[in-house]
Amino acid sequence: MKKIIILLTILFTVTLTANAQEGYPQHVVKHATKYVEFVASNIKVTPEEKTKLLELKLEQSSTAFKVGKELKGNDEAIAAKRTESWDVFRKKVIETFGKKRGAELNKAGRRVKK
Repeated sequence: MKKIIILLTILFTVTLTANAQEGYPQHVVKHATKYVEFVASNIKVTPEEKTKLLELKLEQSSTAFKVGKELKGNDEAIAAKRTESWDVFRKKVIETFGKKRGAELNKAGRRVKK
């Protein structure tokens, strides 16, 4: 029961933090929050790490959605820009959390294709 209460408190805090961030659109906040929850479900993440990861993911998601709007109809350019956005995000995670922990977080954030 304590774990559930702590988890709900952390998720509530992360959600509030996300909503307070620079007025990101709701779909960007929702996407970034789902990513952080996915990472947290794969490995143990501290609340501070969740907050930092959420900030980085909000920035990356915002960029990815802007690229989709700006380059509508040009699928190759969209894919290239989004890949570039992901590369920048992964590098920032490693810079922020250190090489070892950053690599763990990046690996935990990948979805396994079936």
